[in-house]
Amino acid sequence: MAFPEVRSKRGPLIVLDQYEGSGIKLICRSEEWGSPDIQLSWMDGKGKELLATPVLLGNASVASSVLLQPGSGDAVSCSIISKSTNTSMGATSLFVAETLRLQKQLDEEKKEYQSALKKVQEQFEKDTAELVSVTLDPKVKHAKLNLKDKNRVRFDQLNAGQKKPQGAPIAVAQEGYSSGKHYWEVEVGDKTEWELGVLTATAREKLEKEKLEKPLEDGCVGMRLFQGKYYCTGGNSLIDSQNEKCDVVGVFLDMEEDALSFFNVQLMCPIRTIPVEFSEKMYPFFNPGYDDSYLGVRQISTSCLGSL
Repeated sequence: MAFPEVRSKRGPLIVLDQYEGSGIKLICRSEEWGSPDIQLSWMDGKGKELLATPVLLGNASVASSVLLQPGSGDAVSCSIISKSTNTSMGATSLFVAETLRLQKQLDEEKKEYQSALKKVQEQFEKDTAELVSVTLDPKVKHAKLNLKDKNRVRFDQLNAGQKKPQGAPIAVAQEGYSSGKHYWEVEVGDKTEWELGVLTATAREKLEKEKLEKPLEDGCVGMRLFQGKYYCTGGNSLIDSQNEKCDVVGVFLDMEEDALSFFNVQLMCPIRTIPVEFSEKMYPFFNPGYDDSYLGVRQISTSCLGSL
């Protein structure tokens, strides 16, 4: 446990060491007055001398500790005393009450944060247990998209011309899901624009028939990154989006709870959850944006989970 240190000019150093029962242990040490003629004297906020215990530091410093109990006042001081002259050669005071209040507040906030983080990580690990491999279907992709290794896609800038492509610039997975829970991960890297989600079998068939030359209007739900912010594609958000950089996005399709969730894999925390009523088979889809870098679907094995 780290605590603040307080000292005055040429005075000793007071360190808040640790809690002991209902009190707090303080250590006072003098590094400038390491002499056999020197001793340290403690006083509480009411001017009463405190019983101190010598502390061995293994060097020329002089140190001692006290256990400050409740009711000792709002301040404590440690003085360097010359044994031969019985005079003070420097002192340091510490206002204990405010210091302890702030430290207690920080400790409580830290515990609350750690508890919340643990719950989120436990839920993340539970969701990622439903790992699936996703393969992109070359027959259901926009003509201006390039596929590589069956799981990577990017926009073809060389053959795109000056205008952005018409229709739905997405690639759709071969795998579809009618029930259960399914999780996959997508490497988006430094991309500034992308879109991930799922669409219905009806929407997929329509896109394939139209060769993705017309925009997708119905039957899809997902999340899009645009200009540094996250937006929903259909549905309503349950969690306010966070705008932290995310290199790998986890997608969790829960057809039992009627929800599609997105995770920041590095932080093991949710980005957004969208409620969806699933009435037919759903297929993952991927929009890589308009830069020349690949968006990649991770081919995950259960052995990878332990490294998350």
